[in-house]
Amino acid sequence: LGSVPSQAFLSGNFSALATPIRDPLTGQPFPGNMIPAGRFSTFARVLAPTIPAPNSAGANNYTVIKNFVDDANTATVRADQTFNDSHSLFQRFMYYKGSQLQPGTFTSTDLPQRGRNLAVGHTWVLSTSWVNELRFGYNYAYHLNAPISPDGRNWTADLGLRNLAAATFPLAYGRPNVAMAGFSGQGEGGNTQGATENIYSVSNATSRTFGGHTLRFGLQAQFRKFDHLTDNSTRGNFTFNGNFTGNSVADFLLGYCSTCAGAFGASGATYHSPTIAPFIDDNWQVSDELSLQLGLRWEYLAPWAEQNGVEAAFDAA
Repeated sequence: LGSVPSQAFLSGNFSALATPIRDPLTGQPFPGNMIPAGRFSTFARVLAPTIPAPNSAGANNYTVIKNFVDDANTATVRADQTFNDSHSLFQRFMYYKGSQLQPGTFTSTDLPQRGRNLAVGHTWVLSTSWVNELRFGYNYAYHLNAPISPDGRNWTADLGLRNLAAATFPLAYGRPNVAMAGFSGQGEGGNTQGATENIYSVSNATSRTFGGHTLRFGLQAQFRKFDHLTDNSTRGNFTFNGNFTGNSVADFLLGYCSTCAGAFGASGATYHSPTIAPFIDDNWQVSDELSLQLGLRWEYLAPWAEQNGVEAAFDAA
């Protein structure tokens, strides 16, 4: 359910209103409460046709029924090979693909998710007392919150809005937020946000059994890469409350917003963080009734660093 202006209002015809619609340039009422089409702003000429006509009675004069689509596919595959008494391998691959389409009265938002996970392991029996285990892993995760641009159109550029990332960033194409007092908000909003994660892992562990001891030592390491998108007000936010003409729709047609806001620049950033962790542990079976587990592990997790020196806060220096 939503509330939309009449098509007469959107064409500049306010003759049905007793309240005068004043020209902000002169302070005088428009003759017959009619705003000439030649006075319409580019903003209104481009966006007004996207506002649907009322189709029901009452305060919520627009009704639409849309599907909520939630779809996901997942698969897991594993393989094992034994070459001889000394060498064996395993591989596991996990796959996920999801898509969720969330409808709104005047727009829809796509929430795609992707996942991949690969694990490969090699076990090498060097002798009756020595075993080596080598592992490799890769994890990929992707998610996005992206309002869908009607017709895939670059609305920001067509509106002539400047210094907004949505004009040059196809993922953020869409109409700006438009709020007219007394009616439902229009447009795709200001945010397209999401992230892509890539993690590469490798580990090696060597075990030796002697006496009552099982000694194990090795190294684990990861390289973590995180692509982050945290755009705000990418397309801009425009509020029209009637301050200038006496009517919010008239303010919209003429391009007089009471509040106009937008974020310039782009938030896309790529962060890296390597990790490394050597370890050693011993499982000591002291007797049939007593066992001791002793271990030492040192971990270094590097601080996340943006690869181009771009961070989330502005540093004037």
